[in-house]
Order: sequence, then C-alpha cells, then structure tokens
Amino acid sequence: MRRSAIIGILAALFIVWLVVVAYLAMAGPAPVPAQTVVSKPARQPVDLGLMPLTLADPARFSFPEVNELAVRYPLEHLNGSVDKNIYYIAGKNVDPEGNAATWIYGIKNSTDVFFLVYDVQGWQIVPAPDTFPAQEIDTAKLYNVSSIFTENPDLLASPTLVGREIEITANTTRISVREGMETKSYAFDAITGALIPAHEA
Repeated sequence: MRRSAIIGILAALFIVWLVVVAYLAMAGPAPVPAQTVVSKPARQPVDLGLMPLTLADPARFSFPEVNELAVRYPLEHLNGSVDKNIYYIAGKNVDPEGNAATWIYGIKNSTDVFFLVYDVQGWQIVPAPDTFPAQEIDTAKLYNVSSIFTENPDLLASPTLVGREIEITANTTRISVREGMETKSYAFDAITGALIPAHEA
C-alpha cells in the first residue's frame, strides 16, 4: 500500500475521533442510573379506641371481706387488749349489691369504746361514746348482707333509689333507702335474712 494511502486512512480516523469527542462534549456526562432506595414505612400510632374512665363511683367493699379483716385487726398496739367485742356495724354509701364505701364497727372491750372504720384508705380508730346496744354481735352467725340485697331487689336495688345505708345489731339488719326526698327503712332478721313485717320492726 502506498504511503499516501495510509496517511489518508489515518487522517480519516483522526477526523472521526474528533467528531466523537466533540459530540460527547456537547452531550455532557452520561447519567448515572438511578438507584431505588426502599425506605422503612413510618410507624403509625396504634388506635386503642376510646377508653373512658369512671371517676364518680368510690371503691366499695363487701361485708364478708371487710368482716374478715376486722376480725383479724390487731388491737394490742392500741391499749394492750386483744378483745374485740362488736356491738354495732354500719355500712355507708351502699351500692345495689350491698357493698359499702365505708364500714363502721362499734367495738367495746375492757379498756375502750371506739369505732373501727374501714374505707379505701384502710383502717382508722375513732373514739366513740358508750351508747352501743347491750347485746354483742356474733359476726360468724350473721346472714350475708349481699344475699339480702339479692333476695329483695324490688326493695333495695331499684334504679330509682339514690342512697342506701346499712345498720346491723345482734338481731336486726336494718337497711335504709332514699328515693327522692323520701327515706324508707326495712328490717331483716340478722341471722336468717328474713324480712321483718313493718309492724314488728
């Protein structure tokens, strides 16, 4: 091949190279392929729904559970006496099942007369006058107050009643109910739970 022909081919290749370089310079750098980044989903709050709080009703306690605590309550730290002779029991702020927010025990022993009071705060001792009934209460023989309420719903658990109180002596469980401005009192045998006729109460 002649020398002149080789030079011509090289010149043509050089021109092609220049054209390619000029084109790439005008087009700019080649784009970098986009990478797909998978992001973690945002944490969504958990919907627990509406959870209303009932603050109006106080805590209430059944007579059997409080009576067991009363029997075991130690008095020796008070006056050295362990005697716990109970002459009077009362339940205040009572619900339709016979549970009370406050239970009061009238106690008299060899050295003191006092009320042993139980509520949501626990026990407290309050001095009392010596005006309790004469007969001591045998709490082991008492008819369950809650059962009296269960057996007499029309008298004691009506939704129209706005207040209830309980008083217990050796022979009688008396339950007072308030409906509007009127208060009625019903007497029950403390041992059997039977309703005592009004003319005998």
